[in-house]
Amino acid sequence: MCLTRIRPRFSPNRRGMLACALVTLPVPGFAGSLLDSLFGKRSSDDFLPPQQAFKVRITASGATSLTATLEAAPGYYLYRERIGFVLKNSSDTRIRGIEMPAGERKNDPNFGWTEVYRRTVQIRIDLDRPPTSRSLVVIASYQGCEERRGVCYPPTTADVAVSMVSAR
Repeated sequence: MCLTRIRPRFSPNRRGMLACALVTLPVPGFAGSLLDSLFGKRSSDDFLPPQQAFKVRITASGATSLTATLEAAPGYYLYRERIGFVLKNSSDTRIRGIEMPAGERKNDPNFGWTEVYRRTVQIRIDLDRPPTSRSLVVIASYQGCEERRGVCYPPTTADVAVSMVSAR
């Protein structure tokens, strides 16, 4: 509710009422008022930042294997063909192979027929590594979209530090 200063004759202050109306009117492209946007209230129509729309975790699953877990938020999806992994600053360890499950087929407006992951996907990464390496950094690259409006994010990368399991 807006409060306006009342003149002695009880006529409303027109500038105050105009300011009140402008602040509480809906803002195009934002499902809320100007007050909501000024005070940081998020709308369900807002796009999530890439790190919230798509989460990446990588853990050691054995002495020579990793499991990458990629999770798309509800209403978002990841392109299977746009997911990749490389090792950062690792001269003694290399990626031997990546096993990705089949995705859901989708006729995408940007890329045509492709495979996507709509929720959580686990990807196996096999490594050639010496038993002495204790940790490494994996750079995960991926790209995804928001489903309802078809807005795609640019390709994104995440550096993930992984503590390795000792070779037995």
